[in-house]
Amino acid sequence: MIRPLVEFGVGGRNCRVLSYDSPSGLLEGTSLVVADRTSAALLGLGSERSYVIEPGEASKRWDVLGEVLARAAELGLRRDSVIAGLGGGVVCDLAALAAALYMRG
Repeated sequence: MIRPLVEFGVGGRNCRVLSYDSPSGLLEGTSLVVADRTSAALLGLGSERSYVIEPGEASKRWDVLGEVLARAAELGLRRDSVIAGLGGGVVCDLAALAAALYMRG
């Protein structure tokens, strides 16, 4: 189940921070979950709506970002779709940058 935790406005736009009961809730609808191999194994993520990277700083590269964006396009994500990072700093940095760039003019 998806629940909004916080809603606020930024620059005339409404933003929501969402909470999910389980990682599988992220896989509903048009979304992409980015996780590292360790987190994906612990959370039991399949590959259907996810993109799994190698753990560690070595995955913080432009080509990996390109692969995440290509996966988002392959899944047919829209501008309002969710790209979420499950894991540590590298995963969340990569997912956040992909979400900020995807389908932006």
